[in-house]
This record gives sequence, structure tokens and C-alpha cells, in this order.
Amino acid sequence: MTSYFRLHRASRSIPLGRALSSRPLVPRGTQNLNSSTLRSVLAPRIRYASTSSSPPPGHDALGRRLWSLTTVGIYVGIGSLVYWLYTQWMDFGSAWPKDVLPNLRQALLARDQGDWATSEIYFRSVLEILKAKSPEELEGDVLLKLSGVSIALADVLEQSSQPQKAYDVYRDAFQPFQQGVSSNTLSGPELQRGISIAHKLGILAEELGYLEDEEKWLTWAAEVIIRNSSTRNTSKERKDSSNLSEPEMVLPEWASVTDVAAPLDALAMLYVRQGKLEYALPLYLHAASILIPPPPQKEGSPEDRCRGAVMMLKISDLLIQGSAKPETAHQAEAWAQKSLSVLESTRSQSWSKISICEEAVIAAYHGVAGFREAANDKPAARKLYSAALKQAQALNLEEETQIIEKCIDDLDNSGPSQSAQK
Repeated sequence: MTSYFRLHRASRSIPLGRALSSRPLVPRGTQNLNSSTLRSVLAPRIRYASTSSSPPPGHDALGRRLWSLTTVGIYVGIGSLVYWLYTQWMDFGSAWPKDVLPNLRQALLARDQGDWATSEIYFRSVLEILKAKSPEELEGDVLLKLSGVSIALADVLEQSSQPQKAYDVYRDAFQPFQQGVSSNTLSGPELQRGISIAHKLGILAEELGYLEDEEKWLTWAAEVIIRNSSTRNTSKERKDSSNLSEPEMVLPEWASVTDVAAPLDALAMLYVRQGKLEYALPLYLHAASILIPPPPQKEGSPEDRCRGAVMMLKISDLLIQGSAKPETAHQAEAWAQKSLSVLESTRSQSWSKISICEEAVIAAYHGVAGFREAANDKPAARKLYSAALKQAQALNLEEETQIIEKCIDDLDNSGPSQSAQK
């Protein structure tokens, strides 16, 4: 029985701008993969992807771990907007109309104390006062101020287990941004705010079961991102569609890397759930090129590099889900190996341990191990599984530890390796 990581390991990633060369993705050491071995090792994952059913038994823990690295690790937009509201009130109180400051202060204090009902009352009061004022009375940043209060209100509603009410508040706050994009009247910070709200609407739509709305919101965010970014292909040649080229996505100055990559990742995940892998792949490519931009662009933070590595694992998995051809498997393994390389180098260069990096490396070890096992390279596979096991134990991940131990047992109980047969 195949392990979760063998099936889901690379499972969600898509590469980045220049992390891999533009040549065919067939690294040394993958030439021994063959169609029959690949199908026996990877077929369960392909069936899972095509049927959109639940993952095979034993795969859930590692799947949740890998997905959480992006949904939690990347998505910081709305939280940062609430923080923005705090700083606006504390540092720039003079920029707000004086008659809203007392209520705004009470709303923020109640929120800080977990008194959601009181905070909601005061935030709604602030919002009503602001909506009644003219742009001149609001003294600039009209959309940012109104949406900032709306976002804080919606966050309070979510915290108090009222997701439908939060969704309605976000939707109302989004309308001016939608109109502004249509009329091309938004500033850079306003575009960023609109993207973040659309992303949040997509997340809530999924939770509430509004599947059509989920795609609508996330598509809007992705289209705005791509429309306002410059993209060029770093590949000099593209002989066929199996040789993935890597788009170099250059963001505008106003764009936040994590907040822009997040909705691309979310939309890609939606398409994966729908079985539309051909739509998910380019989105992951864009997200990865944003998180790990090629030179001469400035290198991202260690956290972003590790998020980019997770994208690589996703592209590796999508490649296998879409085809069991040996040449595709070579590309998939190349992405998994590159992900591991990025994670190992980032961890070695970091002064302190970074949560997303420490967890993602388990998935990367396990992912590459699965490919080596498929190639009947048991010594390499065992070494990689053992590294994954050691890291899972270090992080006290009990369920993941048990799954990886089962992988090692299965490997040890299988037939002789290729080297032993020679």
C-alpha cells in the first residue's frame, strides 16, 4: 500500500520563476523510472485526483499538514488589515473625523478583550458615521478607511461564529473596489485591499458552501493580480507542453508578496478540487514565481522561500496526477527535488527555526523518497524517509511519524533494490 506522501507528497506545488532551469526537467538519477513501477506506486493518487474523493486511509495527516502550510502560512491579508486599523487609530488619529474616534477606540478595546458583541455595536456605529460623511470630511483614503472598519467588523463577526454576517459585510465592502477596477480609478494600495477582500470572500464562500461565488471572488482577485503585473517567460525554448516554462512575474511596487500569492494559491486549490488540473498549474507557477522571484529581483524572506518550496511540491503532485508517463514523472521528481533543495538551503541560512520551513521539509523528504522508491532505489528512499521521520519526531508530529514509519516498514519488506539485483 502506498504511503500518503508517495501520493500526496509533492501534491500541491508549483514551481517558481527561476528555481529550475529552462531545460527539460530530467535531473540525473531519475532515468530508472519506468511506466509500470510509476503506475503501481502513484496510481492511487491519480485516482484520488480524478474522482475528487477523500484521500486514501492514512493520507489525511500529511495532506492536512502540507495544505495548512499555505492556507495558514500565506494568508495574512485580513489580519494585517485589522492591524492597519489599529495603527491608523493610534498613530494617525488626527486623520480620522473626531466624532468617530471615541467609538472607534471602544470598538478596538472591546475586540482586544474578546467582547465581540460590544465591539460589533461600536464598529457598526463607526461605519454608519463614516458612510454619512462626504469624501472631504473623511480627509483622504476614503476607501481604505471605510473598508478597514468593515474588515474589522467582519473579523469580529467571524470571531463570534457569525460567518454569514461576516460574508455580507465583506461583500458590501468589496463593491466599491469592483467598481473602481472597472473604471480604472483605484490606487495601488486600494487594488491591494480589493484583492485581499476578494480572497477573503472566496475563503468564506467555500466555508458557507457558495461554490460558484468562491470561484467568482478568487478569479476576480487572480485577474487583477495578473493584469497589474508584468510577466515574461524565462524559457528560451518550449518544444512541447510537457516541458514546463517558468513565468517571471514582476509585481507592481504596491503589491505585497504574500497577500498576492495567497489568492492565486486559493484559486488553484479550488481547481484541483474540481479536477481542473490544467487551470491550477499556471496559477501555481505564478504563485511560485512571486514567492521566489528570479534574479535580478530581490530575494524574498525565508518564510516566502519556504512557501515557494511548498508550491513546488504542489506542482510535482499535479504533474503526476495529470499523467503517468515516465517523462512527466522525471519533471515531477525534479520539482520535488528542487523544493527540498530550497528548503534545506533556506533552513541552513536562517538564524532561527521557521515553522513553515521546519514542517515543509518533512513533505519534501517524503516526496523525493516516494520517487526514489518508485525507481527501486531503496537506499536513497530509506535515507530520505528516515530524514522525514527524524524531523517529524523532532516536531512531535505523532500521526505523521506513524505514517512515515509505515512507509519505512513497507520499504524494508518489499523486494530487493535495483542495486542489490546487479
